[in-house]
Amino acid sequence: MKKKVIIIIVVAVAILAVVFAMKKEGQSLFSSKSTEESSSEDASKKKNSSENKTDKKKESTSKEDIGTENGTGNSTGTSSTKKDTSKNTSTQKGGNSFSHKNNLPYTIPDTNLQILRIAGYKGQFLEDGSDKKVSNVTTIALKNIGKEKIEYVDITVKRGKKKLAFKASAIKAGATVVVQEANKTAYKDGTYSDCQAQVAYIDNFEMSKDQIKVTDNGDNSLTVKNISKKKIACVRIFYKYYMKDEKAYVGGITYTAKAEDLGAGKSMKITPSHYVSDSSQIMMVRTYEEKN
Repeated sequence: MKKKVIIIIVVAVAILAVVFAMKKEGQSLFSSKSTEESSSEDASKKKNSSENKTDKKKESTSKEDIGTENGTGNSTGTSSTKKDTSKNTSTQKGGNSFSHKNNLPYTIPDTNLQILRIAGYKGQFLEDGSDKKVSNVTTIALKNIGKEKIEYVDITVKRGKKKLAFKASAIKAGATVVVQEANKTAYKDGTYSDCQAQVAYIDNFEMSKDQIKVTDNGDNSLTVKNISKKKIACVRIFYKYYMKDEKAYVGGITYTAKAEDLGAGKSMKITPSHYVSDSSQIMMVRTYEEKN
């Protein structure tokens, strides 16, 4: 467990170091030179099927941990921030192209989102929960400069003829999140244009404080207690990596841990696959009348 914690923290620091570095070895994060990727760079690209558009805009795949009153267990699932009470959803198109020299940080028109940096990253891929090793994946630092919370956002931007996609969820007002390109597209210098963002805003991130108490045990585990007088079929806890020194979340993905069949007044201990005490931050806690 200790080894796992060290690896996760090192990976998070590495991502931030790459993205927030302005210049290294004579290479800037942006250049005015327009480029196109070769077909070989799409070898690891994931399919974005049309039938998944609606759901995938509100979720990021991750490993999910299911707790029971008698113990804990692990399974594979999805990390969802989907909620029917989203304030609104809108799609906006970017106007001008941007590059390191003339328009960075770049505010996506008619949104509260600002692209601060862009660079290549080598290490573990976080956005699908797989933690697979990758090299030179395009990565951005994205900031919510508005006063509203963002439930989820899908961003697309072109570099030459290549379209890149970035997906993030659970972004607090004023927060910065480091997001890896969803299809593992390799980074290259170039001019970025036609930036579009589909954004869903939300008034508050639900915490269910009148029903659930969540305690960090300091050993990468959580104790989930039902403080209500009724049995709760399902509790989902949403969390993200957070680097205090850099004041930034790492990964557009929002991981989830799940507890089921939690009796009134009962507690259970769960150990989420990606949760790290003191380096993870709980974003939302939601209860459900049925298991899901």
